[in-house]
Order: sequence, then structure tokens, then C-alpha cells
Amino acid sequence: MGPDANINETWPQLMHPDDLPAVAQEYGAALAGGRSWGYEFRLRGADGQYRWFASQGVPEPLAAAEAAGRPRQWFGSNLDIDELKQAQQQIEEKDELLTSILSSIPASVVTFEGEDLRFGFFNEAYQHLAQGRLVLGRPAVEVFPEAAEQAFLASLREVLRTGEPYQGQEVPAYARDPRTGQQGDMYLDLAYLPLRHGQQPPHAVLGFILDVTDRVLARRQAEAAQALALAAAEQAAAQREAFYQVFEQTPAIIGLLRDPDHRYEYINPAYQQLFPGRQLVGCTIAEALPEVVEHGFLALLDGVFRTGEPYFGQEMLLPVTRTDGQPPQDAYFDFTYQATREAGQIVGISIFAFDSTERVLARRQREAQQAQLAELFEQAPVAITVLRGPQYVIELANPTMCAILGRTQEQALHTPTPFFELVPEAAGQGFEELLDGVMATGVPFVARELPSLVDRHGRRDTVYWDFVYQPLREGDAPINAVTVVATDVTAQVLARQQLAQANEQLVAANQQLTRTNTDLDNFVYTASHDLKQPISNIEGLLTALREELALPPRAGRD
Repeated sequence: MGPDANINETWPQLMHPDDLPAVAQEYGAALAGGRSWGYEFRLRGADGQYRWFASQGVPEPLAAAEAAGRPRQWFGSNLDIDELKQAQQQIEEKDELLTSILSSIPASVVTFEGEDLRFGFFNEAYQHLAQGRLVLGRPAVEVFPEAAEQAFLASLREVLRTGEPYQGQEVPAYARDPRTGQQGDMYLDLAYLPLRHGQQPPHAVLGFILDVTDRVLARRQAEAAQALALAAAEQAAAQREAFYQVFEQTPAIIGLLRDPDHRYEYINPAYQQLFPGRQLVGCTIAEALPEVVEHGFLALLDGVFRTGEPYFGQEMLLPVTRTDGQPPQDAYFDFTYQATREAGQIVGISIFAFDSTERVLARRQREAQQAQLAELFEQAPVAITVLRGPQYVIELANPTMCAILGRTQEQALHTPTPFFELVPEAAGQGFEELLDGVMATGVPFVARELPSLVDRHGRRDTVYWDFVYQPLREGDAPINAVTVVATDVTAQVLARQQLAQANEQLVAANQQLTRTNTDLDNFVYTASHDLKQPISNIEGLLTALREELALPPRAGRD
């Protein structure tokens, strides 16, 4: 492969005008000086849109070219990094709305505050990168002195001074074990972003750090292997033997195919482990792996062999057929198909791949969990909302909350109106004071069956609530939002009030009945007492009359 593999006649017309001068300078200097090159640039596609690419190249050893009696060659590759650039841009534009989530992401996240760059926030990934030495509020130079030695702290101060973000890709770095003093080398992707309040100068720097050591080392191994595959024919055998020893121990999946029918010439143990029990070396890829043909990989290999253009695949699915009769198992791979040449002619294809199945499945699981959380939020039977800022603008609100407020989600979420202007009937009932207290103190407020007046269906009703005002914290910044979780308990309160009223009426009836019974008892007692004397007098008269008339005594009487 010659130098024209990375710049051809049409690229200057397609390249973004802001990138062309630097690319031409870097590329020309590399060719003139016989050194490697590496740069990023944007090309305009057929749709008129620009995409980012990264180009890297290394020169052939001069001794090899002289031994072959031909001009020196360069080996290079171009990688489509447009998605990576877009992802980095999105990261730079994000604010700290969901700071709590940053604690669980795999990238290292940290904030440096003030001129002495005190640690204001860091997640577990950054603490791990610093080997457990970080302490909130401590200056970075005290707990991480090697960062100053490597000019990282100088870059942070420059961002703080100028307000301009800083980015670095695959920056070499090292860290010392605080216990043993042993130094460990690494490579980092860095993004330092200024943090400011409004138009004020930056007061802190937000850092995103990603350890890309494995990626750099793996790419270097792949580049070294590609350089071997593209070496002169007379040196290929000896150099391959040396690199095969590396291939045998690397976790990367490596295979070498020969001829247009893609016959396996070599595979390393990591490649064979994907297809245990299968004979690969000596067989064509169609014979050994029919599932590869079914999923279009053979067509990709044919294209690389025909055109010489490398192919880069990311997270491509390959259902691997198992020899134990079990159903095929889905696997995902990041891989490169690179044409190999001898005497300038394409003779085969080198395969360099990494199993990305765990990464794909983990990402899908996270996406499914996020979708489930979003669904739970939307379908929650309780009302939930987030009120932001001193005017309490509605930032989030689920359908239950919108129904309680008597507003549509579009009215509640897409109108930047303060809450008490959007829902004026809520003003003046003490809710503002409660929210102000939670915002000022950070202490949650819990209410049970609190009455309020709400406009519903054209009339104003009294509604009872159970609710919680929970302050929403974002690191060490002042509280600027409150989460409200509310439940309408009007039906329960009214039912209980009706039951209490019925109980009171029943008690009154019982008391009246008791008084009536007492009056009857008194009447009976009085009547019996009042009738006793007259009856005795009548009995005495009857006795005297019998004696007077000499009547016989009544039966039963003495």
C-alpha cells in the first residue's frame, strides 16, 4: 500500500476547508521525513453532509525497502469516527441535570473547583483511576501529584482561566501506586469543560476521562500485525513466525485468509475458541463456517479482496452454530478486514476482531431498564413532578400529575411558565412557603391529608393530599429543584368524615333512647307507688263491708 491510500486527487475537493491545511501539512511532513502520520479530518459525502475520519500510517522499515530494491512504502488506514465525534459533542453539551447518574457510568467524571483545583465531585471510576486516593475538598496536587508532573493540572488551570474547553485523545499518562510507588502507564481520552453561572467567569472545570489503554494497545497490535501482513514477500515468512508468537497470546481474534476463495492459512487460539471442534485451517470460510455466508460476511470479504479497501465492522451479529446440537448462540464483534499484498498484488485478507457481546448485551440491558423506568414514571398511580428554579417551572410531570392539575402534558412541559402562573388557583394556599422552605433548608416536607382548593370541571373543589416535597441535589451545588410526589386522598377523607358524622348521629340516638328508657322506668315506679295506697284503702273497705254483711271470707283468704 502506497501513500496514495490516504490522500487521493478527489479528497481535497471533498475535505472540509478548515481541515485541509493541517492535513496537507501533516501528511506532507510525514512523507518528507519518513515518519508515521496521524490526523483527523472531515469528508463531504454524496448527501452533502460531512463525516469525520481518522487516518494513521506508518512507514515501511527503510532496510526492507532497500533490500527489496524499491521505493519505500507507507501502510495506513482510515477509520470512520463520525459517530465518536458526535458522541463527544453530545457529552460536551450536557449539563449537570442528572449528576447522580454520573456516579454509575463507566467513564471517569470529576469536577475541579477554584484556582487550587479542589475535588468537588468524582465518581467511582475516577476514584479507581486514582487508586483510591481522592478526598472531596482537597486540592488535586496534594492527593495526585503526578497529575501536576504531566501538565494535566496546567491544562485545567488554562480552561479555568480562558473558559475554553480542552480535549485530548489517547493522551499518554501514568499513575503511581501510593503504597508501592510503582508506576503504571495508560492512555486517556480527556475532555475538560468550564463550568460557570450565567455569564460569569468559570468557577470550576468538569472533566470526563476514559481509560482507552486497552484500545490503544489492541490497535497497536493490530497495526503491527497488518504491517506484517503487508510486508515484502521475501520477508513475510520470517516476520510472520515472529508475530505468530504474539498472536498466540493476544486476546484479540486473529485469522489470515489466502486466495479469492478465502482459505484459512492461520488462526490464533482466540479465533479457534469461537468454533470449538471445527477444522478451520486449510478449509475455505464457506466450507468451515456456513453461517458466515448466510449473514453476509463472505460478501464483505469478497469486496475487500476485489477493491483492496479495508472494512471496519462494529458490533455486528454472528449467530455461532454449536457442535453440541444446541441452538445457535448470538455473538457480536468489532472487526477489521484488511487486504494483504505480496509484490503489490492482493493475495489474502487479515482478520482482526474483538468479541463485543458483553458490551452490546450490557448496553441493551441498560436501555431496557431505562425504558422500564420511563414506563413506570408515565404509568405511576401517584402524581410526580419536578419544579426547577426560584419560579418553580415544571421540568418533568407524569400524566397523573397533569390530570390532577387539569392541564395537558404539552401545557405543563412545553410552556416555560412558573407553576403558580400556570396553576393560579394553587397560589396563596401556603404551597409557595413550603417549597421555599425545602429549597432553602434542603429538608424534605411531608404532608398528610392537607386540604387545598383546586379548579375542576369549571368549579372550585376542596381536595385533600398526601404529598412529599423532596429537594433535588446536584453535587455540592445549591438546591435548585424540588421533586413533588402527591396522592389525591379526597375520597378517603370524605368517606371517613361521613362515617364519623354517622357515628355521631348514632351516639346521639343511643343517648336519646337511654333517656326515654329512664323516663319509662321512673313512670312505672311512680305509678305503682301512687296506686298502692288507694288499693289498700279499697281492700280495707271491702273487709269492713263483709264483716258488716256477715259474708263468708273469700276463697284463699284467712
